Amino acid sequence: MKKVIPLFLVGMLTLLGHYSFGQFVDDSTEMVYGPETTEYFYEKYIRQNQEKRHIVDSIILGQHRWDYISELDYEYQNLGNMGTPMFSIFYKTPNAVGRRSGFNHYDFLFHDANQVKYYDTKSPYSRFRLTIGGENRSRTEAEYAVNVTPLWGFSGFYRRTQSDRQMGARNTRGDRSLTSNMYTFNTNYRSNDDKYRLLAHFTRLGVVHNESGGVILPPNTEGDYNDFFGYQDALIMFRDGVSGEISTNYHVYHEYSLDELLQVYHTVDRRKQFNYFRKPITNADNAVFIPTFGINLSPEQTSDRTNFTEFTNEVGLKGYFDKAFYIAYLKRRDVAMRYAHLPTQGFFGENYLGFDLGYVLNEGNTLNVKGEYLIGEAAYTIGGDLQSTWFSASYERNQYMPSFMHTLFVGNHGEWFNSSATTSELVASDAFRWANPEADILKGRANLNTGAFTFQPHVSITNLNNHLYFDQNFRPAQADYNLQIFTPGLDLSIQLSDNWKFANRFKYTQVTGDRDQVIQIPEFFGNANITYTNTFFEKLFIETGIDLHYRSDHQQYGWNPGIQQFHLQDEVVTPAFFVADFFLNFRISRMNVYTRLNHLNQGFPNDGYFITPFYSGIQRTFDFGLNWAFYD
Repeated sequence: MKKVIPLFLVGMLTLLGHYSFGQFVDDSTEMVYGPETTEYFYEKYIRQNQEKRHIVDSIILGQHRWDYISELDYEYQNLGNMGTPMFSIFYKTPNAVGRRSGFNHYDFLFHDANQVKYYDTKSPYSRFRLTIGGENRSRTEAEYAVNVTPLWGFSGFYRRTQSDRQMGARNTRGDRSLTSNMYTFNTNYRSNDDKYRLLAHFTRLGVVHNESGGVILPPNTEGDYNDFFGYQDALIMFRDGVSGEISTNYHVYHEYSLDELLQVYHTVDRRKQFNYFRKPITNADNAVFIPTFGINLSPEQTSDRTNFTEFTNEVGLKGYFDKAFYIAYLKRRDVAMRYAHLPTQGFFGENYLGFDLGYVLNEGNTLNVKGEYLIGEAAYTIGGDLQSTWFSASYERNQYMPSFMHTLFVGNHGEWFNSSATTSELVASDAFRWANPEADILKGRANLNTGAFTFQPHVSITNLNNHLYFDQNFRPAQADYNLQIFTPGLDLSIQLSDNWKFANRFKYTQVTGDRDQVIQIPEFFGNANITYTNTFFEKLFIETGIDLHYRSDHQQYGWNPGIQQFHLQDEVVTPAFFVADFFLNFRISRMNVYTRLNHLNQGFPNDGYFITPFYSGIQRTFDFGLNWAFYD
């Protein structure tokens, strides 16, 4: 049944394409459709009364960065394989000030409301992307969009990610590490008089991850850092653990315009998130998976599961006048968290007040201020940003509630809650009574552009209070003191000639406070690339060059499969490493082809590196991909 539903929807897309094709295709054989006749937009533009559109990107530049780590500028750590849990190496505030599940390590695979593309096309548009990476990694994408009528559009997106084990594989092929499937279907509609707008989508993500626990040293070794990097021949902690997530979201946004000064809108979301970890317990398991605190629910089998649901309704007023817009809204959010090993479940109702104000000072200069307050919980976010041709600046203050995972957990590998509470009170959060974390973030960037030379110094200053984290014992903890994160940096781009270009991003981070060890960020972080671009025979466009990534030595966050969380660790300090990748991309007509040789410098200075402690980064491999778009 699960396979039938996507196939049925794909069939519907095809029928819609045939229907609309007859409406828009010219009788001549001339190619009249292309990227310029295929536009897309995001919900936030409609919400803020912006008629902003993007044309489909047909540029080949950077398409060799197909894996999620490089796609996100290397600012995350994962478990060495495509699609595995990821964690930002730079501090980030949560995406909501209210109650959250605490499981966000697969969020990068899920399309939320701000990432869904709504299309307006003059002809059926489809795009197929297939990337085959070395060591049996792959990413497949398919996208289709069509306007059923000039006022009604429909589109769908599908992505499959899979990878074999990069460490301790039993077979050369088929020893799967991860498989994920994500698809989104959406529609957008506007009335003839433009008074009514409707945007709606459904998204589903399914992930299956065969955990390994990380690599361990082979016997009869001296414990040298290079001894960890046997890759397929490496010893891993275990191979019988399975974790994963199933998430779905139904989303509807619609609005009615009375006039320019007053519009009414309503948004509804229904989100479900199911996380699990299963593993037989054996005597050979490392101590990290033997419960060292709490209760041992089962000495033979781990089967931990959580279900998080949220239902959100938001009603607001908005409008615009001349160069300004405003939004004011009320929001109701009902959330529930269910644990496999608790007989009760917790339901919470949250009420919010919020606003969003914007003003266009002049061309290229905008000011925006917004905020949201969770009534009765001392949780809120407020901030503003100023964008101009020469500089940008922003400030935000967040005070947010702890996640469910920080306040209550009962599993086979640990538990935490207020032991004086009765079972029926546990989820009602007589749990660990943490203070709400607070974060003040100030950012600034200068934009100096002389054509061939772009110089962008930037700085981020973050002040944290009551910072929540998971400690070396895999338990939640709170820093009841102030921490400061100071990160100046520089983005530099130099057009060396008509064909050669150098670009660099550098960040320096200093963490200060009473005890700064609870924040683990590399002191030095950098990306650089040198590229050569040219066009041959008027139709063949190529891009080639080298990407470089560098991190200084630091204590990275570790990963604990038993609680599905990144945590502090002091077992290993990851030595400084840099990775060099060679790439060659080219475009012929509407087909993009991209290739990459990963970790060109393997063996210098080490045989490998830890992207997360005891999880090896990618070894030297070759990737090949195609990205092909059709507009008729």
